[in-house]
Amino acid sequence: MKYFILSLLLVVLTAANVSAATVTIIRTDVTIVTPDDYNTHTLNVTTSNKWLAAELLVTLGAGDIYQNADVPSDGPPTPTNVGTFPLLQYDTYLTGGLDTGASQGTPPNVFGGAVDINPNSTIAADKGGIPAVLSSTRVDATWASSLATSPTGSLMLARVTLSDTAQGVYSYMVSEKNAARADLQAGFIVDGVMEDVVIKTGFLMDESLPGLAGFVSNRWQVNTLGKTFLAAEMDIDLTAGSVHQNTAYPSDVPPTPANILLDPTLEYDTYMAVGRDTYTVAQGYVPAQGTVPTVYGGAVDIGGGIPLVFDTTGVDATWSPTGPPENNPSGQELTLARFTLSDDATGTYKFRVEIDANNPVIFMAGTIVGGKMAGIHLIPNSPSGRTLMPGDTDYDFVVDAIDAATLAAYWQKTGLTLGPSEGDFNGDGTANDVDAVILAANWTPPPVTAAVPEPSTAMLLLAGLAMLSVCLGRRRR
Repeated sequence: MKYFILSLLLVVLTAANVSAATVTIIRTDVTIVTPDDYNTHTLNVTTSNKWLAAELLVTLGAGDIYQNADVPSDGPPTPTNVGTFPLLQYDTYLTGGLDTGASQGTPPNVFGGAVDINPNSTIAADKGGIPAVLSSTRVDATWASSLATSPTGSLMLARVTLSDTAQGVYSYMVSEKNAARADLQAGFIVDGVMEDVVIKTGFLMDESLPGLAGFVSNRWQVNTLGKTFLAAEMDIDLTAGSVHQNTAYPSDVPPTPANILLDPTLEYDTYMAVGRDTYTVAQGYVPAQGTVPTVYGGAVDIGGGIPLVFDTTGVDATWSPTGPPENNPSGQELTLARFTLSDDATGTYKFRVEIDANNPVIFMAGTIVGGKMAGIHLIPNSPSGRTLMPGDTDYDFVVDAIDAATLAAYWQKTGLTLGPSEGDFNGDGTANDVDAVILAANWTPPPVTAAVPEPSTAMLLLAGLAMLSVCLGRRRR
């Protein structure tokens, strides 16, 4: 049995009421009686304020998450059970602050899935209705301590044990009392190792906007972890609601302080930036316009179109810093955009961030509920050497009816820039029968005997898409 500690997953939350984090990975190699060796990781937090809650999302495209079958539980094991079943010490579980030692670790209070924590609301209001999942392919949970008083200090919040063959991504958020917000932190899983965090990001939400009742403003901020910001892409697709666009001073870049004096609602306009938001006297700063980006067009690398879309229906844009590369910003709180949405807005969003030429290009996606940009999760991407699961349009590592419906929606459409998120899995510019075969071959879950869906499922899927093709052909004639 091999034991060597590489690093510790440590979240440092400062006393200044702003979440900050220094992340490394501790890995202990363990041998479990299966075909694979495993690596166990712990999520530890040091906080000077009371710890409120945590969210963790671990998603695999290969390998597995160790789940002990002797005493299945989502909480820490008892010392008695560890004595009877020693492998329980490497089980995957959540805690309320303390791991099992001479006594059982603190049990967690599990609320549901890993929905975004809104620091302005109570934890009970943030359940989101999504069930918690602790399985061999996924950890998806929001939890807090079961103690009557939220703990402080050095805490252990979770253990995740991965097979050496595990490939995927992880994201987490930790919330403490009175914190301005909890940044999402995310990284890749390669060969069973949760690698260092590659991005810290989040949306600072304003819900009571002077002069803009019925809207929520989402300010997108990124911590580049000391690296240089190069470019960003955003694709916002709404199924309901609208994007606020100021009509008196229409623009896709930060407003000037002078114009904000003329129209205070401009502070919450929708626009792109490259590091700094607009400063005003009312905020206590020397007035200065936010950094103005160079805008190129649509979010072509994440399934958007070629032309820029920046109106009340959605956002489809690519932008970068203006000027020579040596002027590109880096820092902890870079403002990249503000998106102000009606409080009935629902839909999805995807974004792509390039940070330093030697860093992986980062793709992330999320959901929009009630005008709030939430549910952020990291997705694998080809530029970093991790490829999407073929047939997976929504980047959830599952090929299912949702992906089939997306393929059907874009079936044989032309004149669009299509990508995997629109059903073009082989990159030929259209969603057709070739893509249907790819989707069917990767249907989840596959049967035990083959890496294709059950014949009835695949045949129904392909037959339905074929019928759609015939119908569309007849309509064109």
